[in-house]
Amino acid sequence: MLAIVIEALLALAVLMTTWFCVYVIYRLVTDKSG
Repeated sequence: MLAIVIEALLALAVLMTTWFCVYVIYRLVTDKSG
């Protein structure tokens, strides 16, 4: 049971990190354009 929770937390952490990187890149691109 604990392994499932740990895997879920790791997956969530990776997902949040990915979206954060996408958001930062998006902000950089929009700042350059505008």
